[in-house]
Amino acid sequence: MGQNIDTVHQFHSGCAEGDGVTNGMFFTQRLLRELGYQSEIFVEHVPAELIGRVHSMKRYSSNAKALFLQHHSMGHDVDHWLNSLTERRVIVYHNITPAHFFPDDGPFFHYSVKGRQQLSDWRADFKGAIADSPLNAKELNKLGYSNIEVIPLLVDCDKLVNALFDSDVGLQVSDLNVLFVGRLASNKSQHQLIEVIYYLKQLYSERNIKLWLAGSGANTPYGQRLQGLIEQNDLIDNVTLLGKVPDPQLLGLYRQADVLLCMSEHEGFGMPLIESMLFSTPVLALNSSNIKDTLGKGGIVFNAAPALHIAALIKQVATDESLHAQLLKAQNSHIQQFQSAKLKQQLDAFINRILST
Repeated sequence: MGQNIDTVHQFHSGCAEGDGVTNGMFFTQRLLRELGYQSEIFVEHVPAELIGRVHSMKRYSSNAKALFLQHHSMGHDVDHWLNSLTERRVIVYHNITPAHFFPDDGPFFHYSVKGRQQLSDWRADFKGAIADSPLNAKELNKLGYSNIEVIPLLVDCDKLVNALFDSDVGLQVSDLNVLFVGRLASNKSQHQLIEVIYYLKQLYSERNIKLWLAGSGANTPYGQRLQGLIEQNDLIDNVTLLGKVPDPQLLGLYRQADVLLCMSEHEGFGMPLIESMLFSTPVLALNSSNIKDTLGKGGIVFNAAPALHIAALIKQVATDESLHAQLLKAQNSHIQQFQSAKLKQQLDAFINRILST
């Protein structure tokens, strides 16, 4: 336990059941409590389904002897409240999707710009920083932050592998099931996944080809665009927009999919890549943002290429037993660095170092 404190609380402006940052805060809370700290989570708005697990920031009592982990993944309007706190603060940076990926007249554009400005304005206010990926650490370093440690406090591997899962999620063993997990958004590039499936259907007629897209946003303009692409390319029986799915169903998808395909243009970390590895699903991903660092040698990273070439790569993974085995062996080795015991040790060392400076 760190010197002179017995409390480490966390804050994030946003919070939702199943949200990546929210899950990361619960995971971090577990590690902190195992290290002997009192630890609660405070948010701007408490969702009904998380009452009792997180608390309104209005209930927070400032404590100069506490350490405060301030998560940041998008701009918000409570910076004045945060700046009034007297405790030692550490920023936990999850990256902010660049504004150019959003319509410039929408709230996400505004809060993306504001979030990056806040990140710049705050650099002298923190004792240190936790970045959940090397990409995020580079951004913080460029802005002049100090005492930066890369600790991917996002995926609770122990919890996931032992969680109950839905074994009946609609995937057929006879099909070639391709999965992607992420909200429907242009920077996630689900439209490119649909194009790949179009060509894979031509290349690999021996099996029925299925693409499963798990993520919210079906009713957005981009979601409607995807539905149009599905219909125009005669893929109604090949592509399914699942919407946001509950955890048991999501874990069932990971366990039963033949491959996870990611062509996202921007990922601050890319949690579904690690989650897929945990369930021995081969991962193929576009070399963008933090993808290469997240995957390490645990998956196939490819540069921008025609959809036909990517379709051929998927077919190779599905039919080459030797390649498939090599991928799973590399993935099982790579995910060891995300195990809870190692992350807890990193977090403990970081806190003690911050408190000693």
